[in-house]
Amino acid sequence: MKKRVSFYTLGCKLNQYETDSIKNRFIKRGYSVVKFGEKADVSLINTCMVTQSAEYKSRQAIRRAIKSSLDAYIIVVGCYSQINAEEISNIPGVNMILGSGDKFNVLDFLDDYYETDRIFIKRSENNCQTYNDEGNGYSTDRTRAFLKIQDGCDYFCSYCIVPYARGRSRSRSSSQIIKQAIKLANSGFNEIVLTAVNLAEYSDKLCGNLTALLKKLVSIDVIPRIRLSSIEVNKIDDEFIDLIANSKKICKHLHIPLQSGDGKVLSLMKRKYTPEYYKNQIDKIVEKIPCIGLGTDVMVGFPGEEKKNFENTLRLVSEIPFSYMHIFTYSERNGTEAYNYNHKVNVGEIKERSRILRDAALEKKHDFLQKNVGRNEEIIFETEEEKNIFCGFSSNYIRVRCKGENLKNSLKKVKIVKSEDSYATGEILN
Repeated sequence: MKKRVSFYTLGCKLNQYETDSIKNRFIKRGYSVVKFGEKADVSLINTCMVTQSAEYKSRQAIRRAIKSSLDAYIIVVGCYSQINAEEISNIPGVNMILGSGDKFNVLDFLDDYYETDRIFIKRSENNCQTYNDEGNGYSTDRTRAFLKIQDGCDYFCSYCIVPYARGRSRSRSSSQIIKQAIKLANSGFNEIVLTAVNLAEYSDKLCGNLTALLKKLVSIDVIPRIRLSSIEVNKIDDEFIDLIANSKKICKHLHIPLQSGDGKVLSLMKRKYTPEYYKNQIDKIVEKIPCIGLGTDVMVGFPGEEKKNFENTLRLVSEIPFSYMHIFTYSERNGTEAYNYNHKVNVGEIKERSRILRDAALEKKHDFLQKNVGRNEEIIFETEEEKNIFCGFSSNYIRVRCKGENLKNSLKKVKIVKSEDSYATGEILN
């Protein structure tokens, strides 16, 4: 009888992608994959610790795995394992803890330690593993595939634990990426999402930077559509903007983190831009790509953020046509520079500022949806939400619902006829 293995992933799409890569290794070894929570011989949890909440959810998932399969071999991997392995080792029932640089070698360690009673802990010193990617690309309902092109970060923003958990920036070779992108397209995926820890820092000796990689990918006929995950504004230049504006394959959608619209707070965060620079780059993008969907992240309650600093953020946000905004509360991470900052913001004030920004985000989303009514867009349909009601996303990242039959994983031209609170209604064009 095949051994059974279950997986649980917390955090970002990159974690999802890496779990998929690990899962493929288990399948090749002869394991049968079962749903997390079902009885298994091995249960692997890929953790996150970007916030206190992510850390807490990681511990919850570990305990759930132990409770659901008392005899399972419990393996904990990922960012939380890299930073706080000792804390995880105090949870009764955990058998193996692997940091970010060792998780892809899990089967090698499992062969050596499966029969032992003691906890095995392995963390990389420099945390910079080389790539030996066996993943097929994490996917959503077999329509959109995520393709990892880079890992790690050299920015060391004062609030961020990621460089300590994932190590320095390193990129996959362009030949590996192109080969995998073609494989995904030939497998039936209509959209490939390039994902990374710091997408803008992609660099390959033979290919060049991210713009050069994109030029290679759009030249491949079999690849239908390419979307980019979050990208830092300091690496967006005119050549990059022109490529997106003129390409039929690259989605007219960019997620560009802001974090704060105040110069003093951005300096304390050790971000690599000023509010003025950010606004200037966005203005360039919108001028050349008027229909673009623009997403962002805004952090509330960073130490030292006074009322006037928040008002500067609110003012800048009001001047930019974001289509959606993710509002985050600052989360203390031991080991980061900001952990030792004074002038913490009152919890009540953080809640009120978050509410104000969320209200602004809802209004901006409504305005963007309304602005797109009457436009024609190509939609990749992902799910059937009701009988003959299918849902998918436009190039500029509008969630669109349409009536039709057998639309899943199809690419259709649609006219947007109505905007709702969080999506648009469309009609399929002949």
